[in-house]
Amino acid sequence: MGSNEPLNLTTEEIACENHFRKNTIRDDSGRFIVKLPIKNDKLDIGDTRETALKRFFSLERNLRKDPQKKRKYLKFISEYRELNHMELMTQLPSDSQSVYLSHHAVVNENSTTSRLRVVFDASAKSSNNRSLNDNLMSGPVIQQDLFSIISRFRTFQYVLTRDITKMYHQIRVNYEDANYQLIFWRDSSDKPVQTYRLLTLTYGTKPASFIVTRCLEE
Repeated sequence: MGSNEPLNLTTEEIACENHFRKNTIRDDSGRFIVKLPIKNDKLDIGDTRETALKRFFSLERNLRKDPQKKRKYLKFISEYRELNHMELMTQLPSDSQSVYLSHHAVVNENSTTSRLRVVFDASAKSSNNRSLNDNLMSGPVIQQDLFSIISRFRTFQYVLTRDITKMYHQIRVNYEDANYQLIFWRDSSDKPVQTYRLLTLTYGTKPASFIVTRCLEE
């Protein structure tokens, strides 16, 4: 992990780092493709479909009461599809090989760019009281602490910064593990509910912060 490798890692953090090294590849364009670091390489989770479907219907009812929020939500989902961050499932995996994530809107009135953000809930409990996040390893914190960053910022006369557009979405999740990121959606309540698969690293999953920072370091 380089000269900044953290010390005193937990057993899980070491396993998560080893999992990244062993299972991360890059495609022809250089884009990272990762596998989700599942504890003991075996998913222990019950039914997630029923809860996700109930919460989707609840989301629809709430959006009908707020047309402006609904338009923003539709815009977000449409962009997700257009950018190939998710795809429509034509053949569903077995229940034992799939996880359905609920989603909802978070509104930040102080944001100047995107006041509405869709959050995918990887911590929702399944029928056996375990969530997707309960099954995932959490990697170590590998970015420098804030004090070190500020100190370095004050060292030189000139400073360069950059922003990575849709940072988490630049990283793809391999197809098998993307089945653990299924969601329900339909653009209108008079259409059938459809199942989509999220193809990129999902903010809100336990190892997402580690993975995105680790890819930057790599």
